[in-house]
Amino acid sequence: MTITKNQIIRILNKSDDYHEQFRDEIDQLSTSAKPEDLELRSTHLENIKNLFDQSRHEIITLASTAQPGEIEKKFSDIIDKCPDKWQRNRVVSALGWIKTEPAEKILIQLLDDTDPMIQETSIIILGELGSKKAEDKILSFLDSNDFDLKFSAVDAAGNLRSEKAIDTLIAIVYADEEDCDDIQIRQHVACALGKIGTERALDYLVDLLYYDRPGVQDYAFESLSKNETVDITERLERVVNDTWYIHKKERKSKHRMIPRDSALVLLIQKKYRNDEDKLIELLDEKGSFVKDTAATALANLKSVKAEDKLIKLLTDEDSMVVTSAINGLQVIKSKKAEKKLVELLNHKDDLVRSYAKRALDDIRS
Repeated sequence: MTITKNQIIRILNKSDDYHEQFRDEIDQLSTSAKPEDLELRSTHLENIKNLFDQSRHEIITLASTAQPGEIEKKFSDIIDKCPDKWQRNRVVSALGWIKTEPAEKILIQLLDDTDPMIQETSIIILGELGSKKAEDKILSFLDSNDFDLKFSAVDAAGNLRSEKAIDTLIAIVYADEEDCDDIQIRQHVACALGKIGTERALDYLVDLLYYDRPGVQDYAFESLSKNETVDITERLERVVNDTWYIHKKERKSKHRMIPRDSALVLLIQKKYRNDEDKLIELLDEKGSFVKDTAATALANLKSVKAEDKLIKLLTDEDSMVVTSAINGLQVIKSKKAEKKLVELLNHKDDLVRSYAKRALDDIRS
């Protein structure tokens, strides 16, 4: 079967044609508060999504039945001759659906395109495809002054699990610039290091638990939380025992979680989650997230041994800690906690009141 360029364009235009046909109606419906209008708008958006998915399926099916390199050549011709930059970019995106060597080769060539939007799309797709052939070229964009290109290259470096990228990624994090866009890139560096996942990458991630700029510490924490390949418990214990930082800096910390607390929460997830005595000990920590995580783990263990300390936490200032303590007492049906739980029915926090009522109903049943 011969594949034509017009055939490919018709397939790719399905969702756009529908959107164009109903654009005004969708815009008008978006300003309405009527349930039936919102439902109709939702139906239109669902139809657009379904047509997009249908187009992707048809292109993949065409590619599987075509002669080797045939459909990729048609895509390349369309990209070369397409006058509209947005349509051209959509065609490049669709090329990523065809996970073949010829498609990969075209995408690598497009990294040298004169349109930054095409370069960005190619970087994203090649990263998602795990294209090692494109690795060096993609990493060159880490030095770009274009935010979108640099941002996409950071994410792609993570998707490629590129050990070559580690030094440059760390240099980006500790660079002097502090504009908002730059912070977003630094945050995604933490994600990329987590995906790379080598011991060296994770060492740097642990260091980022000390990072002072907004959000980066949280991204580092999330990346370390997801790591299941390298044992990082020894590194985390060093953070917990970093007495110089504890005494000199943590008092002034503006972090949601100070480094020591971050490390303790990660250790609960990775080492202490079944260690009842250690978890009970951690209920005496100052950090709310540590107490919350320890109480949740004890609830999962249905720890009767922790009963007295969990009751004590019912007067904690942090509602999140209180609700976790309530859960721990509910699962063991603690009669000793009844009086305190009754008092919590008048708590200022709606969620605490709700948890207390549920726990009392369960304990008394």
